[in-house]
Amino acid sequence: MAVLGVIILILVAVVAVTVVSQGGEAVALELPGFDIDTTAAGVFGVGAASLLLGVLGVVLLVGGARRGRRRRKEVHNLRREVDRQPRAGGDPPPDGPTGEASVRDRREHTRPRPGRGRDEGDGEHFSTVPRD
Repeated sequence: MAVLGVIILILVAVVAVTVVSQGGEAVALELPGFDIDTTAAGVFGVGAASLLLGVLGVVLLVGGARRGRRRRKEVHNLRREVDRQPRAGGDPPPDGPTGEASVRDRREHTRPRPGRGRDEGDGEHFSTVPRD
């Protein structure tokens, strides 16, 4: 795999040197609103810069996703460790020694339920406001 990567990089370098050294003919780019007069080497350079910026964007996006996944996994593991530790005063957790049900209940109460607005639900909010 590494050998194939080196071969591809060498081919890209050869093409880049060839285009830059022999790409002196004029090229006119006609875009809506304005025209650009440049050389073939200029078009190649702009394309190469665009490709590098695109690859950089993908690398940053993947790095951010990995970091977020690691953080969520770490928080999950830390919550699990905290629930396994004995409580102050020596009382066991209310749902057994592992406390798994207490973690599940706590998450259900702290996260908003999808599909429910603020004024929908079981009627505990806005109970004093008359409804039509």
